[in-house]
Amino acid sequence: MTKSLDSIAPFSFAQNQPSPESGLDFARRVCAHYSLKVGPSAFSDGFAGFRTGFLLTALLILLSLLAVEPLNANGSGLFRRAYSLESSDPEAAIQNYRAAISQGLPANLRRAAVWKVYFLYKRNHYYIQAYRYGNSIGAGGSHQSEIMRNALHRWGITSSDFNALVKAWPGSGLADTANDIIARRSRKGPVLAADLRRALELEGRGDVASRVVVRRPDSKTGNDPDLEQAEYFYSQGDLAGAERILWKKANSEENLGSAARSRVLYLLGKIRLKQNKEEEAIRFYRLAAGYATDTESRRLLALASYRLYRTGKKDAAYELIDQFPDPSEDRMKLYFLVVAVDAADNPNALRRLKSMEAELKERVRLGQAGFLERKALGLLQGR
Repeated sequence: MTKSLDSIAPFSFAQNQPSPESGLDFARRVCAHYSLKVGPSAFSDGFAGFRTGFLLTALLILLSLLAVEPLNANGSGLFRRAYSLESSDPEAAIQNYRAAISQGLPANLRRAAVWKVYFLYKRNHYYIQAYRYGNSIGAGGSHQSEIMRNALHRWGITSSDFNALVKAWPGSGLADTANDIIARRSRKGPVLAADLRRALELEGRGDVASRVVVRRPDSKTGNDPDLEQAEYFYSQGDLAGAERILWKKANSEENLGSAARSRVLYLLGKIRLKQNKEEEAIRFYRLAAGYATDTESRRLLALASYRLYRTGKKDAAYELIDQFPDPSEDRMKLYFLVVAVDAADNPNALRRLKSMEAELKERVRLGQAGFLERKALGLLQGR
């Protein structure tokens, strides 16, 4: 009776791997097979015994040395490493199991490695790889159907969408297929896009992954797919990828509006700040401020100004927002007044800040004061 795939429970590598015969045991077995003596007694039979004993002792040493194999010579070491990584780093576990299968494994370990790859794909939302891999190893229909159901639920797509992705995987045409599906599945599109990118990167297809557009519901980039993708790269720490997209957009023949220009420059400033290149970041922020005509662009640059202010760059921080209209949000309004007084000693800002002094002190008393309240009261002392 064939076992259910789900019944293959994790097992101890040490308990299931056949114990390899040592070189010493092998040499002794050879000698025993031919009824030969090995050891001191072999030398007691005169010259012939001496010669036999010498040759067999040399054989024993030689076989002992030749029988020692590197840990990973037949994939068993890679299997053991993969098993240890299943929980902490499933992607590395998948790669090690696949490498172990390629290098060669005993039959029982090979079967276990094959199914472990399948279930690791399935468990970690690599649904397309799991489905394709399941087809190649003859996985049961119930398991394949479950993979499709999970994918449809997680990604909010139809079975025809899923089949289209499976068919296109992982060729260059996948990005166009995926982007078309993502554009029609706005609610769960971000999840699908992120999962596809992660899966493609696991397969070494970063070139295709970079063309899958990630649309986030909370995007601040006006649903511009290029800017959304640059934001995604930035959030994942891929600064080079984000910058490549931004420069390509900036240098394209596309007629960019003021808001798009402001955001391209703002993102370039964020990248430079992340790279600890503050002066370059400030230059990009200043350029972005010149194009900031919409509320969202101004909000983003106000946040950039605040980051600069917290790092001691008060003059640069003030320059970014000097020409902006007063914000409507209370804490942002307080920040504008604080930086105007601190950087420019603006008398109008100082007067307005003084009118808030009692309220600021009350926030301190109630334990509701943050950096800005304390900074404002510090600026008001002695004035």
